[in-house]
Amino acid sequence: LGINQVAIDQYTTVRMNASGGVRTQGTGGLKLQGALSINAPVIAGGKSSNYAITAGGDIVMQPSGGAGSVTGGLGATLSIQGATITADSAIQLPSGSLTLRGTGAVSVGGMLDVGGTAQPFFDLVKYTDAGQIVLTSDNSGVSVLPDGKLNLSAQPAGGNAGTLIINAPNGSFDLAGGMSAKAGRGGQGGSFSLNVGSLPALERNVPERRPVE
Repeated sequence: LGINQVAIDQYTTVRMNASGGVRTQGTGGLKLQGALSINAPVIAGGKSSNYAITAGGDIVMQPSGGAGSVTGGLGATLSIQGATITADSAIQLPSGSLTLRGTGAVSVGGMLDVGGTAQPFFDLVKYTDAGQIVLTSDNSGVSVLPDGKLNLSAQPAGGNAGTLIINAPNGSFDLAGGMSAKAGRGGQGGSFSLNVGSLPALERNVPERRPVE
């Protein structure tokens, strides 16, 4: 997916099949009137790319088998917005920014990776900070499923941890999967912003209240 804006209409569903993965380049966007299905093991952003995918219908990203051959470059920005979002493919944006926004539910079943990196420069190694993940559901909830993982960690030898922002003012946030947001040596810890109507994962662990006898 490259530079400039591309609009597709008059189709109920658009399907993209990429056995090696999908990679964004430059600044651009893809806008669809209907739903979007992306069958790819990994979705990655090219270095400093800034890309937006917007659909009037549901957006489903699911792995097609295999590990994929594309990799992400530093500092990419990717925004994906639709009626509902299902992110079961891996999304790789090292030290980048990822936004998933749905009018309805947002579900994560794959790896969302904005972790920091180690960059060699001749005889030196510099460490980049982890990036940012924003998960927003306007009218429903945000769920990280058991197979889902969020990586906002720096490299162990250096760098700051990243930022996680969850917005579901009319729904809930359920973290059943994994999340890592560790700082590197000498780095700062990550930040977490939560704006939700309820936390079902916490409610399930609250002991049953019994009357005092």
